Amino acid sequence: MEMNNTIRILAEAFDAHSLKYQIVETEKYQEVHVPFGIKNGPFVNLRYISTNNGNDTLVRVMNLINKVPEEKRSSILEVCNTLNGKYRFLKFTMDSDNDVHVEYDFPASTGDEALGNMAFEIFIRTMQILNEGFILLAKALYTQDEPVTGIKLESDGTKDLLKLLKDKHDEINIKISKDSSSEGPET
Repeated sequence: MEMNNTIRILAEAFDAHSLKYQIVETEKYQEVHVPFGIKNGPFVNLRYISTNNGNDTLVRVMNLINKVPEEKRSSILEVCNTLNGKYRFLKFTMDSDNDVHVEYDFPASTGDEALGNMAFEIFIRTMQILNEGFILLAKALYTQDEPVTGIKLESDGTKDLLKLLKDKHDEINIKISKDSSSEGPET
């Protein structure tokens, strides 16, 4: 299957930011998987799924937590709801198998000129949110404490995200200037 335009744009954006990724093809979709480790949590793949309908792109972290025990279901749902209330756009969900997933959907009308930068921003935001939120999910899953409510997360969101994006941008610029003879990042 030939690489569709959305996947090409995502690959170019991730190459520009020196992110490692893998392009995966299924019968229905083309996907870009970007792996990362969550602080105090699992190693996950952020999946950008192209529906082959313009730039209609789904973003997923599947199975952040697998098979939540029935007695912990309400505690985990409460943490998911708390995180969903704290963060716009990125949503924590639990399916009928009691697996926790993280989801984001790009607006279907996202233009080619914006898609790559938006995809990188969603990657950074997802890493930040999961680094803060996973510990709350783990606490609800592995302790006997009351469900987590009224929590204060480490950041106020936007200010820390802007600093993280600036730091990542500076890091990439330093890496590029030190390694100007490089052929490019591995994918």
